[in-house]
Amino acid sequence: MAKLNKSKGLSSLDFESFKDSFRSLDPQNPGLWPLSVKLVLAALILVVILALAWAFPVSSLKDRIAVAETEQQNLLDVYAQKESKARNLQKYKDLIRLMDANFATLLDQLPKQTRIPELVEDINMRGVGSGVEFEDIRIGDEVTREFFIEQPLTISANGDYHEFGNFISGIADLSRIITVGDFKITNSEASADQLPILLLELGTKTYRSKEGVSTDIESATPAGVS
Repeated sequence: MAKLNKSKGLSSLDFESFKDSFRSLDPQNPGLWPLSVKLVLAALILVVILALAWAFPVSSLKDRIAVAETEQQNLLDVYAQKESKARNLQKYKDLIRLMDANFATLLDQLPKQTRIPELVEDINMRGVGSGVEFEDIRIGDEVTREFFIEQPLTISANGDYHEFGNFISGIADLSRIITVGDFKITNSEASADQLPILLLELGTKTYRSKEGVSTDIESATPAGVS
């Protein structure tokens, strides 16, 4: 037990003498400092240098590496997209050729001239066959589109639901391409012994081709693929 106390006393004494060696240092003559003090100061300087090296160049390098990894992932994503487009390029071109041929066929079906009088006569015949009575057929101004010219017509007619259905079906059977857009059906006043007559307001459009229209899109390629 006495031996243990003696060991503790020596350790405390050594530490106190080590502290005292710092107090007695001559800053003007560091070459005479004790070796233990020089080693401690060298270790402290090394720790400071390592801390500064980590705080500035190493941390900056980590940020640059993170940015580079993000850029690498973005480039890989772009490459994957372009590679997929390039792999399916021939299928895309084949589809474009098919669409081009189908669209050209549709354009060829459009008349070169609107021929509104003939169209109005055909619509009138379909109305007579369906049992509707026309009030008015208004011809709107032509609208020029990229590949064709659009001619609006507004039809006002009287009849019942069954007659209107037959009339619209008759329009769909015309050789001319006619699309049916907005429509409105309202009731008219009727006496007690008569069924009400309905008024139909029907918006339709017919089309004619434009001169010199080209639909050649065979050479088109997806964006980003050359």
